[in-house]
Amino acid sequence: MMAGGGETAWRTARDLLLPLAARAGDGAPTLWRFGDGGAGHFVKMVHNGIEYAIMQAIAECHGLLAGLGALAPEAIAATLERWNAGGLAAGFLLEIIAEIAATRDAETDGYLPPHVSDVAGQKGTGAWTVQAGLDYGVPLPSIMEAVSARQISGQAGARQAFRAAVGDGPRAGRSEGLAADLEAALVAAMVTSLCQGLYLYAVAAREHGWHPGLTAVLRVWRAGSVLRMGLLDDLAGRLDGREAVADPLALTGVAEAVAASLPAWQRVVGAAVAAGCAAPVLPASLAYVEALGTAALPTAMVQAQRDRFGDHGFGRTDREGTHHGPWVHPDAETEP
Repeated sequence: MMAGGGETAWRTARDLLLPLAARAGDGAPTLWRFGDGGAGHFVKMVHNGIEYAIMQAIAECHGLLAGLGALAPEAIAATLERWNAGGLAAGFLLEIIAEIAATRDAETDGYLPPHVSDVAGQKGTGAWTVQAGLDYGVPLPSIMEAVSARQISGQAGARQAFRAAVGDGPRAGRSEGLAADLEAALVAAMVTSLCQGLYLYAVAAREHGWHPGLTAVLRVWRAGSVLRMGLLDDLAGRLDGREAVADPLALTGVAEAVAASLPAWQRVVGAAVAAGCAAPVLPASLAYVEALGTAALPTAMVQAQRDRFGDHGFGRTDREGTHHGPWVHPDAETEP
């Protein structure tokens, strides 16, 4: 339960809500007041945005096991069950997709997943999270791609045209080592998605004077939440005592843990692209992390272009201040 509102109302409501709150494995109630006004609703919105990204990433792993690895349904279900039995990605969402993958269809002799329409619905919380990211200036590429994936699924006309233009579907091409690489990529994408959402909350909390601690956000999701999974405790442990941290990916331990997955993650994304498999969240999350680790981003040329056509100026790497290039001022240009 993610509460918001005044302190006086909270003191009364807490006694009523406490017996209803789900309890984590250590017995702690998953109930917290995050601040005045709509603080609790904001935390719930962020939860759902992250949920979009992680659901899509897990679904992409299922699709890659089938399309890229050409695994039979029984093997896919067994792989997902193994990941959930003791892997770092273990949690409610991985548990239910393993169950879904193994579910037989009551109306045919096969498995259910091939008979489920891929046109995905949404109720708006993912889009709200993306809009909040734009409003607060926080990048949320994993969540944005997950929202877009659902939107794309409903583009019937364009999908039909491109299926005709592209021809046959994804090409199976890799099975050896795929499951291990996919698991590593999934864990990294999950952590990245969580960190993006937490960063958004931290920026909003600072602006509105809400509770600043990210550990409270993580721990309120540990039970009774679709996001309940072991990664929450792991990330909360890394953030304990670091109330000033806004972006968990700025922590050395978190950055190193995600970076350790990069080789496997890159192999997965490269193979998926080469085979023509649609898996937007895994590469978008990877691109985000790779951008964070790049010493000189292509945005330097974006700044140069902005100055060239709009006289916006740019910073230099070797001195302070705002500078301009030696080109003709835009207002002085003449048409050829």
